[in-house]
Amino acid sequence: MAKQQINALSAGLAKTPAASAETLGLHFDASKPGHSCAACAGDEVPAGSPAAGAPALPPSSGRLTKAVAPRSYDLTLSLDPENAAFTGKVAIALDVKKSQSSLVLHSLDLTFTKITVAGRAIDVSRAIVDPKAETVTIPLDAPLKGAAVVEIEYAGKMNELMRGLYKSRGKNGDKAEAWSFTHLEPTHARRVLPSFDEPAFKASFKLTMEVPEGLTPISNMPKESDTVSGGRRTVAFQPTARMSSYLLAVFAARVVPISRKVGKTTLTVWAAPDQIGQAKFALDAGEKALTYLNKYFGIPFMLPKLDMVAAPDFASGAMENWGAILYRDTSLLVDEKTASDAAKRRVAEVVAHEITHMWFGDLVTMGWWNDLWLNEAFATWVAYKVVDSWKPDWKVWDEFDQGKRSPLSIDSLPGTRPVRSDAATPAEIQAQFDPMSYQKGGALLRMIENYVGEKAFRKAIQAYMKKFAYGNAEASDLARELERASGKPVEKMMNRWLTQGGVPLVSVSAKGRTLSLKQERFSAFNLKSDTIWSIPVVATYKLKGEKKARVASVLLDKRTAKVELPGKGELEWLYPNAGELGYYRFSLDAASLSAVLARRSELSAVERAGLLNNLWAQVRAGNLPVETFLKSLSSFKGDESRLIIEDAFAYLKTIRQELAATETERDALGVFAADFFAAPLKKLGWDKRKGEDQEATMTRPTVLNAIALLAPKALDQAAVNARLGKYLADPATLDAAIAPVILTAAARRNDPALFDAFRARLAAPKTPEQKSLMLRALAEFSSPELLDRYLGMTLSDEIRAQDAWMPYVWLLGNPATRERAWAFVKANWKALSAKLGPRGGTRVVGAAAGLVSESWKNEVGTFFRDPANEIEMARKTLDQTLESIELGLRFKGQSESFGAWSRR
Repeated sequence: MAKQQINALSAGLAKTPAASAETLGLHFDASKPGHSCAACAGDEVPAGSPAAGAPALPPSSGRLTKAVAPRSYDLTLSLDPENAAFTGKVAIALDVKKSQSSLVLHSLDLTFTKITVAGRAIDVSRAIVDPKAETVTIPLDAPLKGAAVVEIEYAGKMNELMRGLYKSRGKNGDKAEAWSFTHLEPTHARRVLPSFDEPAFKASFKLTMEVPEGLTPISNMPKESDTVSGGRRTVAFQPTARMSSYLLAVFAARVVPISRKVGKTTLTVWAAPDQIGQAKFALDAGEKALTYLNKYFGIPFMLPKLDMVAAPDFASGAMENWGAILYRDTSLLVDEKTASDAAKRRVAEVVAHEITHMWFGDLVTMGWWNDLWLNEAFATWVAYKVVDSWKPDWKVWDEFDQGKRSPLSIDSLPGTRPVRSDAATPAEIQAQFDPMSYQKGGALLRMIENYVGEKAFRKAIQAYMKKFAYGNAEASDLARELERASGKPVEKMMNRWLTQGGVPLVSVSAKGRTLSLKQERFSAFNLKSDTIWSIPVVATYKLKGEKKARVASVLLDKRTAKVELPGKGELEWLYPNAGELGYYRFSLDAASLSAVLARRSELSAVERAGLLNNLWAQVRAGNLPVETFLKSLSSFKGDESRLIIEDAFAYLKTIRQELAATETERDALGVFAADFFAAPLKKLGWDKRKGEDQEATMTRPTVLNAIALLAPKALDQAAVNARLGKYLADPATLDAAIAPVILTAAARRNDPALFDAFRARLAAPKTPEQKSLMLRALAEFSSPELLDRYLGMTLSDEIRAQDAWMPYVWLLGNPATRERAWAFVKANWKALSAKLGPRGGTRVVGAAAGLVSESWKNEVGTFFRDPANEIEMARKTLDQTLESIELGLRFKGQSESFGAWSRR
């Protein structure tokens, strides 16, 4: 993810070719008034608008008429975090384009105490609240048209579900203290103030906050004034640029800053006093991201300051509030001396992702949530560009490629969805925050950039940004700029990719240098479809007698095509997705597959991993025997690439969990795994070596974990014990990369004393990474007594609500724990879902995909479709969960093939 007053204050957009932000009017200046709102463009009043004399309720979707739009909000909030309460007063300057007999605003869980419209008091009791539509209708004594101001005084309660304005548990020294934060995306601004809570209704926000004296108020803009009286602190902030309501930031916490100047922007990380020492890496990452993005977009960051704030409780990784980004602590804070490389990578990527949103999402915002991918896909993809430019030795594009495996898997199911999907209700909107919007959208952008060229792509992005700055756009606007800049048929291509669900399978057969291509939808269920994509197929190939591989490309926009590969001589080998830049599955004829497997060392690491992953996809779809796959996998033995080692472990782990039903089969798989990972284990050893590269440091834990889980009889228990002792004495003395392996391996022994030791460390972690590690390690205790204790902790204050869904991802996927964990979920769902909220509850529904049995499949469907248990935003997730279980059951049909293999 990433994440509003009387004067409308926004910059104008000059129609000149000059390139600087100043001449384009893109640097926000609060002294420049003016208003031009995309939401005000239409005069029509949609069905459900109030009829004259008798105000009607709005449509159940809660969409508001475009005939009324806000220009600015003047908002005062008084916060009482200890009592989880707040009061507000807002004056909304309106443009009323067509005469109205009533006003409809978004509002949820707010109690109105005073309403004035155009200077006339309105009896509060006449306001009509519609909780389903999340709106309030205010009847008017006289028709309203033109400029007007509505003033509302109200009260609300803070929740602890990390949405809207919520209460968080912080500290004042050694004492607990209540803090407050907001998370308003996608439709939670209406929980904080009556508003026009849709992304197209952009307006300026002038905020004043009153908070307990010891807390620091933070919002989108710098403060104008700061006074203290009677134990209360009042801070008035400068008015914002025109922005969507979901980007408003209202924070009050006991935090301290570290800052530096980046260009004209003051960049600051805020954290609790005992955590600020872990903020420097994020500040470095933020500086690198701002510097890169200022140049990439051709528009310097348009606000005077950019805050990055660590919250102790936050449902997502981060939220891109314009000028005040909120982060979960694990996404912002690391101890550079003790943190794992993986933790640093996560902070760098999340920081880059959120800062990208300052342009893509905040400056230019999608018109409606069906185009959420415009925000999230672009931030996902560009973040890797940023980090790669800073840390090229990290090879982050390898991880980007791994990330697209999730949507590829979902796209093989009948219950997938198009990237650009209809979404009307808040629950449907929330369901858009999934791998389709993030990873698949990002993969499509990378593929399109490769198709049109990096220079043309960037030219189009800069034109798009300048054209729609401080406004809204949709997918077709971006496609139009890309087509204009490149001269290629991007509009048709993007429309097909964005509006059709699924992923294409490109079948390739070679006869000499002539390739026959055919596209069809790839389905793990062998579903037939007439879907056609515009696929930029890029192949790398080698001709006999030539030293270097060649690259050839074709736009496959029909069912079939023939391609003549350039060059002379016989084709040696062919790989049909060069650099894995395309978002498609492929299959090769037998001879071509055999040839590329034999010459796989000439492929890049990401291509070798892609080759193996395409074979695995065919196994999961039932098109390739697992025995044949294992034979192909064995040929990769000795490949030192981290990608291959990580993928091999993942495939073997799935085989163990779903196919290895007997001790004999598990032992046979263990022998295979021990042999496969023997060479990297010997080379890497147990401990980090001076001067080794990051690839080695990050590969080691995978190798050790593979041995520990797949071949436990081959695991050096003495080595585990020695490193466990070091960690328990002082976590800083053990390489953080292998700590998860040591702790989870030790946890499988089910020692109650060790459980208590881990539990104590969870209660007082020194870093966010250590907290996450304890949550993970505790999930490996599988004895009934210890498992029950851990499950009980998910309902207690020992595990914060933001984290309480995580144990179920591990427990429901582990054959040793899933039966008991599922029984606990069913017995305690009311309390568990109340603590987790819709977002966390949806993640538990997704984790139920690990319950691979026919009886569990029926239970999961019946249980989560029961109105007493259903989570509305999880409906699509539930469909995909049930299909994933069915896919697992079909995979179990390969047990005979695996059994035959294991007996050899």
